[in-house]
Amino acid sequence: MKNILLSILALLLTISVGAQEFTNFYTAYREHLCIVTDDSLIYVGCPNAINIYYRDGSYKTSIGVGGVVYSAVRDNNGNLWFGSCGYNNNNGGCLIKHDGSSWEIIPLIDSFVYSDITSITCDRDNNIWVAVNANSGLDAAKISKFDGSTWYDYTTFNDTLVLVGVDKIVCDTNNVIFAGTKFDNVPGLFEIIAISETDTTIFDYINYNYTVACKHSSLVDRQNRVWFGGCFGHINSFENGVWTVHDNYSVFGNTSFTAIFQDNQNRMWLGAGDDIFIQNDTSWIKNDFLNEQDVVISDIKSDSDEHIWLAGYFDYDDIRGGCLIKQVADSFELMYPKSHIGYPREIAFNEDKIWLGKSYLSFFDGETWNNSFTADNISSDITTSICTDSNGDLWYGTSTGLFKQTAEQAAEQILQLCGEDITGIQCIASYNNYLWVKALERNLYKFDGTEWSKIDMTNAAASSFLKIVPRDENEIWITSTLGALKYDGTNWTDYTTDSGLMSNSVNDIAFQNDSVWIATIRGIALVYNQEVSILHNDSAFVTGFSRFNAIKVDKNGTKWAGCINGVLKFDDFSSEYLYPTGFEEEIYSITLDPNDNIWFCGRRAVSKYTFDNNGIENIRTKPKFLTFYPNPATDELNFELSTDIKNDILEIYSTNGVVIYQQKVQSGTNKIDIENLPVGMYLVRIRGANLYGKFVKE
Repeated sequence: MKNILLSILALLLTISVGAQEFTNFYTAYREHLCIVTDDSLIYVGCPNAINIYYRDGSYKTSIGVGGVVYSAVRDNNGNLWFGSCGYNNNNGGCLIKHDGSSWEIIPLIDSFVYSDITSITCDRDNNIWVAVNANSGLDAAKISKFDGSTWYDYTTFNDTLVLVGVDKIVCDTNNVIFAGTKFDNVPGLFEIIAISETDTTIFDYINYNYTVACKHSSLVDRQNRVWFGGCFGHINSFENGVWTVHDNYSVFGNTSFTAIFQDNQNRMWLGAGDDIFIQNDTSWIKNDFLNEQDVVISDIKSDSDEHIWLAGYFDYDDIRGGCLIKQVADSFELMYPKSHIGYPREIAFNEDKIWLGKSYLSFFDGETWNNSFTADNISSDITTSICTDSNGDLWYGTSTGLFKQTAEQAAEQILQLCGEDITGIQCIASYNNYLWVKALERNLYKFDGTEWSKIDMTNAAASSFLKIVPRDENEIWITSTLGALKYDGTNWTDYTTDSGLMSNSVNDIAFQNDSVWIATIRGIALVYNQEVSILHNDSAFVTGFSRFNAIKVDKNGTKWAGCINGVLKFDDFSSEYLYPTGFEEEIYSITLDPNDNIWFCGRRAVSKYTFDNNGIENIRTKPKFLTFYPNPATDELNFELSTDIKNDILEIYSTNGVVIYQQKVQSGTNKIDIENLPVGMYLVRIRGANLYGKFVKE
């Protein structure tokens, strides 16, 4: 039997962004795209993060941000500015300011939907200039200036030329802004625009011998020459009103210039994919070291001590993402961060470590994250599942087999269980001294602390498992794409759409006394006394808010459910969406540690939720309920409000959480005209008074 939960969850959703109870651990293994330095640290822009390194190249920490950070600059007062693409998914690009102690997000005003800041510079008056492009498929762009409080946009020049593209932007010592541009009525040509306080000049190939298309890099050097580098081996410099072409195909070939730099000896450096070209007195010298490392150079900068640093990234399928590179004599040293690696989807705990799996294996020892790149005795294979047993030993599965790792020894591969060879592992779970392992096909094994046995899966509805969730030493529940399965030690029972689930794609299961909560891709189900009730919102399905990957019940009985866009936290009276990192992101798993802290594996970070100092979460005030009369009704409802409620707003919701009616209410007797409402059940909320109710229209 299927029931609809009338716990008001669909209509009482609120949003909590960046709650203070969360501690976030970001992976720093991302593409390194741009560099800026202050007096003591090196900052590297990455997708969804800014990595921070010490001057010796060792990793300090990462700051989570919205969007991809392609460019950065230090202003005249020492503040650092970063340009972001696609800030917080739906709000377009933004500026990120760091004054050495705090971080500030400054959204673009009246920007395009899903806009990108592709480049950033600072002029001599300390204004911040950015190149902005619409990434929503529109041919639209602008150059914007921020003076610390107000935005100024430049989109049209010479009264007729309208920007449709803008890339790199720099400011010379004369306070002239140079930007790579493309205009709507000049098809196929790419130009440079120079904006001064009194004039605007557009440089193109026909009139000024400018040859660089698709500007990927730019620089104002120590002699105030302006440089732009692009694809097809083209690089130009501007000095005294003249553009000079530096194309040298015998050396450069048909490359793209991704970074331009000038060192303290006035030598020019060109980053060209995974090559570095360094200028000497008469020619360009190619350095092949980075080519051998398969790292693509995206930026080159020096710090105040004239040490040279490079930002780089690897091929898309390389789990390292990118790295910081330090020049050492005539060679380079690749500096890797110490953070977890990949996008983990499971967490396990033993006495002194926090382990991350269902990705590349990483662990946290209380001070530092370690992985196979930074520590010995860690598997470099992708793990399919991890758990720790009652002895604190780590168990993990890979596509090649089952492994056990103790604190003192390297991982040991378990080649056989119950006399059978095992290879690929789908999932592992533990409960007290018991361990369950699901291998390929219909091979499910149980360890009781002494010996292994094989569980008969003949009557199991699914042969492929996503997750094993033990309820006690005998009963386990299984998630699969064919529904939820329960095994009580003897019999198999399945729960599917025929039983009342809203979907057979089940991702997680949690227990609360006699209740079983099931997370599916179309909502959450509750199994109680063999009956299935559902909690979901069809209108939210397309946005991802009803696509649930994980669910857990905390020590207070509050449910936490991870979906594509964040975390739904709910109890019997209300609910709210939380964003652990402050941004919408997919939450893959939720786990309770031995101290009842809640851990989330998300797309951006691994996040830890800690309860307040009393160890008990602040309990919400339970709502009072309205009484309507008559109920059911056909045309009019009556209800009473106490004298302490002077003025408030009444809201009527449909059962899928949509507000369909509002009116002002006050103390005493109030009436609601429902004559025009369709027949059905409705939910009511008095917004400020914490009052709720429901009625039926006949």
